[in-house]
Amino acid sequence: PVPRWAYLELGGPPAKQAWVWFDGFRRMASAPHPAKAPSPSAADLVVVCCLHDGNTKQLRALPRRDPGRPYLVWMEALTWGDCKGRHCHPVQLRRHPDACRHCRALQRAILGRADFVFSSFDAGPAPFVA
Repeated sequence: PVPRWAYLELGGPPAKQAWVWFDGFRRMASAPHPAKAPSPSAADLVVVCCLHDGNTKQLRALPRRDPGRPYLVWMEALTWGDCKGRHCHPVQLRRHPDACRHCRALQRAILGRADFVFSSFDAGPAPFVA
């Protein structure tokens, strides 16, 4: 059988204006589709848009799901999880003081959650470390 999916947007402050892809992503995900479930509770996969440094609390507040029916969280950058590395490095913190705070907020949001899967356009060779 074809997995059924649903689309959900995180609340919080609006995404950065630089995200030129966001309107297209929203439009496509909101369009009718034969595999689209009527609600997240009826879906095998819930596509969640779009995690950024201003809405990690909304991510944490999502109801838990069975890990076999996860949330696919679209996010700004997979390297957010590198809290022990470059994001919290003293040199980086002098340039971007909030980088470590946002990284730690993401770690708190996903701690103990096996129902989150992450993706982004920049899913490059850097590992996602949480």
